[in-house]
Amino acid sequence: MRFLNLYTYPTGGIKPVNLWKKIKSLLVGQKITKPDRRLLQSPSMTVDEPQNNAMLAAQLLLIAKREKASAINKCNHLHQWGAVGALEMQAVESVIHCINSVPLELDHQEYRKILGHHLGELARQWRDNSSDEDGYGLGTVHAVGSILTEYTG
Repeated sequence: MRFLNLYTYPTGGIKPVNLWKKIKSLLVGQKITKPDRRLLQSPSMTVDEPQNNAMLAAQLLLIAKREKASAINKCNHLHQWGAVGALEMQAVESVIHCINSVPLELDHQEYRKILGHHLGELARQWRDNSSDEDGYGLGTVHAVGSILTEYTG
Protein backbone atom coordinates (compact mmCIF):
# COMPACT_ATOMS: atom_id res chain seq x y z
CA MET A 1 0.00 0.00 0.00
CA ARG A 2 1.47 3.30 -1.02
CA PHE A 3 0.28 6.54 0.56
CA LEU A 4 1.00 9.60 -1.54
CA ASN A 5 0.19 13.18 -0.85
CA LEU A 6 0.77 16.27 -2.96
CA TYR A 7 2.77 19.27 -1.84
CA THR A 8 2.12 22.44 -3.79
CA TYR A 9 5.10 24.72 -4.09
CA PRO A 10 4.77 28.53 -4.22
CA THR A 11 6.02 28.43 -7.81
CA GLY A 12 2.99 26.36 -8.76
CA GLY A 13 4.69 22.99 -9.25
CA ILE A 14 3.26 19.88 -7.59
CA LYS A 15 5.49 17.07 -6.33
CA PRO A 16 4.21 13.71 -5.02
CA VAL A 17 5.80 12.76 -1.71
CA ASN A 18 5.84 9.33 -0.13
CA LEU A 19 4.66 10.09 3.41
CA TRP A 20 5.30 6.56 4.68
CA LYS A 21 9.05 7.28 4.81
CA LYS A 22 8.43 10.40 6.87
CA ILE A 23 5.95 8.61 9.12
CA LYS A 24 8.38 5.73 9.64
CA SER A 25 11.15 8.12 10.66
CA LEU A 26 8.78 9.70 13.21
CA LEU A 27 7.70 6.40 14.68
CA VAL A 28 11.29 5.14 14.95
CA GLY A 29 12.08 8.23 17.04
CA GLN A 30 14.71 9.70 14.78
CA LYS A 31 16.05 12.99 16.22
CA ILE A 32 16.28 16.15 14.14
CA THR A 33 19.72 17.71 14.46
CA LYS A 34 19.36 20.35 11.77
CA PRO A 35 16.05 21.82 10.66
CA ASP A 36 14.86 20.54 7.31
CA ARG A 37 14.21 23.63 5.20
CA ARG A 38 11.36 21.86 3.37
CA LEU A 39 9.53 21.36 6.68
CA LEU A 40 9.84 25.06 7.51
CA GLN A 41 8.03 26.12 4.33
CA SER A 42 4.61 24.99 5.62
CA PRO A 43 3.47 23.49 2.32
CA SER A 44 -0.22 23.46 1.60
CA MET A 45 -1.57 19.92 1.75
CA THR A 46 -4.82 18.32 0.83
CA VAL A 47 -5.44 15.97 3.72
CA ASP A 48 -8.17 13.36 3.71
CA GLU A 49 -9.53 12.24 7.06
CA PRO A 50 -7.52 9.26 8.31
CA GLN A 51 -9.54 6.09 8.66
CA ASN A 52 -7.68 4.72 11.68
CA ASN A 53 -5.94 5.95 14.80
CA ALA A 54 -2.42 5.11 13.65
CA MET A 55 -2.79 7.23 10.50
CA LEU A 56 -4.23 10.14 12.47
CA ALA A 57 -1.42 9.95 15.03
CA ALA A 58 1.15 9.76 12.22
CA GLN A 59 -0.26 12.87 10.52
CA LEU A 60 -0.27 14.77 13.83
CA LEU A 61 3.30 13.65 14.55
CA LEU A 62 4.36 14.80 11.09
CA ILE A 63 3.01 18.28 11.83
CA ALA A 64 4.71 18.18 15.25
CA LYS A 65 7.98 17.33 13.50
CA ARG A 66 7.58 20.42 11.29
CA GLU A 67 6.93 22.54 14.38
CA LYS A 68 9.99 21.01 16.06
CA ALA A 69 12.14 21.91 13.06
CA SER A 70 10.89 25.49 13.33
CA ALA A 71 11.71 25.56 17.06
CA ILE A 72 15.22 24.23 16.40
CA ASN A 73 15.72 26.93 13.78
CA LYS A 74 14.67 29.58 16.32
CA CYS A 75 16.98 28.07 18.96
CA ASN A 76 19.84 28.32 16.48
CA HIS A 77 19.07 32.02 15.98
CA LEU A 78 18.85 32.95 19.65
CA HIS A 79 20.01 36.51 19.00
CA GLN A 80 16.94 37.08 16.83
CA TRP A 81 14.28 34.99 18.60
CA GLY A 82 15.31 35.03 22.26
CA ALA A 83 13.51 32.36 24.31
CA VAL A 84 10.87 31.67 21.65
CA GLY A 85 12.61 28.54 20.34
CA ALA A 86 12.83 27.02 23.82
CA LEU A 87 9.14 27.74 24.47
CA GLU A 88 8.13 26.19 21.17
CA MET A 89 10.34 23.16 21.87
CA GLN A 90 8.59 22.64 25.23
CA ALA A 91 5.20 22.93 23.53
CA VAL A 92 6.17 20.43 20.80
CA GLU A 93 7.43 17.92 23.36
CA SER A 94 4.15 18.30 25.29
CA VAL A 95 2.11 17.76 22.12
CA ILE A 96 4.12 14.65 21.20
CA HIS A 97 3.61 13.32 24.72
CA CYS A 98 -0.17 13.92 24.41
CA ILE A 99 -0.35 12.11 21.08
CA ASN A 100 1.68 9.15 22.33
CA SER A 101 -0.24 8.90 25.63
CA VAL A 102 -3.59 8.02 24.01
CA PRO A 103 -3.86 4.27 23.22
CA LEU A 104 -4.26 3.51 19.52
CA GLU A 105 -6.50 0.53 20.33
CA LEU A 106 -9.49 2.76 21.18
CA ASP A 107 -12.49 3.20 18.90
CA HIS A 108 -11.70 5.89 16.29
CA GLN A 109 -14.36 8.31 17.57
CA GLU A 110 -13.28 7.79 21.18
CA TYR A 111 -9.62 8.24 20.21
CA ARG A 112 -10.34 11.58 18.52
CA LYS A 113 -12.46 12.71 21.47
CA ILE A 114 -9.81 11.87 24.10
CA LEU A 115 -6.97 13.30 22.00
CA GLY A 116 -8.97 16.47 21.39
CA HIS A 117 -9.61 16.79 25.12
CA HIS A 118 -5.89 16.35 25.93
CA LEU A 119 -4.81 18.88 23.31
CA GLY A 120 -7.50 21.31 24.48
CA GLU A 121 -6.27 20.99 28.05
CA LEU A 122 -2.69 21.51 26.88
CA ALA A 123 -3.78 24.65 24.98
CA ARG A 124 -5.46 25.96 28.14
CA GLN A 125 -2.27 25.40 30.12
CA TRP A 126 -0.23 27.31 27.53
CA ARG A 127 -2.83 30.09 27.45
CA ASP A 128 -2.40 30.48 31.24
CA ASN A 129 1.42 30.23 31.07
CA SER A 130 2.89 33.58 32.14
CA SER A 131 6.25 32.86 30.48
CA ASP A 132 4.54 32.61 27.06
CA GLU A 133 3.11 36.14 26.91
CA ASP A 134 3.31 36.35 23.12
CA GLY A 135 1.60 32.97 22.61
CA TYR A 136 4.28 31.12 20.65
CA GLY A 137 3.82 27.92 22.66
CA LEU A 138 0.04 28.17 22.33
CA GLY A 139 0.39 28.67 18.58
CA THR A 140 2.52 25.54 18.37
CA VAL A 141 -0.17 23.51 20.15
CA HIS A 142 -2.86 24.97 17.88
CA ALA A 143 -0.84 24.16 14.74
CA VAL A 144 -1.12 20.46 15.58
CA GLY A 145 -4.58 20.57 17.15
CA SER A 146 -6.14 22.41 14.22
CA ILE A 147 -5.85 19.29 12.05
CA LEU A 148 -7.83 17.31 14.62
CA THR A 149 -10.43 20.09 14.74
CA GLU A 150 -10.87 19.90 10.96
CA TYR A 151 -11.91 16.25 11.28
CA THR A 152 -14.22 16.65 14.27
CA GLY A 153 -15.91 19.75 12.90
